[in-house]
Amino acid sequence: MYLLFAYIDAAQYEKAHHISLKLQAIFSRDHDNGLAASLVEKFQINDTHHWATLDNKKQLKLLIDEYRQNYTQDSIACYPKTFVYPDERQDFLKEHQNNPETLWIVKPSSLYGGQHISIIDNPESLPKSGEWVIQRYIDNPLLAVDRKFGIRLYLLIDTKLPAQFYLYKNAGARFAPSKYSLDKNTLTELSKHITQTELFRDRPDLIDSASKELNEKTPVWLLSKLFQHLSDHGYDTNQLQKNLHNLANDVTKLIRHSGLIEKFSPADHSCAYQAKILGLDVQVDADLNVHLLEIERYPGSAGRYKVDKKNGLLSRRILNRTLTPFLDHTIDYSGLSKSDFEIYLRAQQTTYDDEFDLIL
Repeated sequence: MYLLFAYIDAAQYEKAHHISLKLQAIFSRDHDNGLAASLVEKFQINDTHHWATLDNKKQLKLLIDEYRQNYTQDSIACYPKTFVYPDERQDFLKEHQNNPETLWIVKPSSLYGGQHISIIDNPESLPKSGEWVIQRYIDNPLLAVDRKFGIRLYLLIDTKLPAQFYLYKNAGARFAPSKYSLDKNTLTELSKHITQTELFRDRPDLIDSASKELNEKTPVWLLSKLFQHLSDHGYDTNQLQKNLHNLANDVTKLIRHSGLIEKFSPADHSCAYQAKILGLDVQVDADLNVHLLEIERYPGSAGRYKVDKKNGLLSRRILNRTLTPFLDHTIDYSGLSKSDFEIYLRAQQTTYDDEFDLIL
């Protein structure tokens, strides 16, 4: 990856060059010492505050509904059947009546990390208050080491118009701490079903046991390791890769349709110049179909729990590769302001290396 200066006048070049030297120092520092997190906050790097439509589960569902109305009901086919509750309660009850054996996963509309999530098989178990989404549970998941896993893809959006979308090739796969079982008597045992392992931070025994079986320090594999494992067990990983790429392409079309990029384009919003990194949480079923569960606008960038630290390192690695042109540890960066950062970014033409696939 490298960054090239666009054509600007001499005065602008000198200021942008001075700023770039400071930035080189900032983004070459050790990411484990807390500096990266503080700079993300200071300069609003990867600021997606105004993109809340994407990771609010209700708003995402409504956005997909609106997209399907403009195209076809089969658009974004990777998104499981989902209902907003209580707004679409009657629709859900009708669906349950038609398909009484279907399992459903119930998630708060605006929380993250698996908070207050549950799996139900009848409407009597629905929450009594609050705003939720009810999503069809993928009950035939592809397993690895007898465990359910979820893939987090990283979608990078270069929001300078015309916007371009890139998919980071080596994503992460997070494993449920316990071995999978579809026994309805175990639906409350979320460690068999949920891969957001921060939920189980009070059960280090589960995390350590899963990590040992997965031969890792945490129950997280890079996508390359997962693909090798699946290939060794006879699965067509080329087809799976194609399906994941198609899912990312569908999300790209959805975001383009949403108007978010134009709304926060450089002409209208000063924070539009930074590349945005979104996390796409994906479930793979036993037939290698892929299902978009939700979108994260801050995909593990801070890293509190040890599993999330690994996710965070991956996320920050991607961010670092999009912003660091050179390494220089000798320059004082303390005077860099957010306005300087924006001036610098306005002067850049960004090229991403072969760790990223361009999404058309």
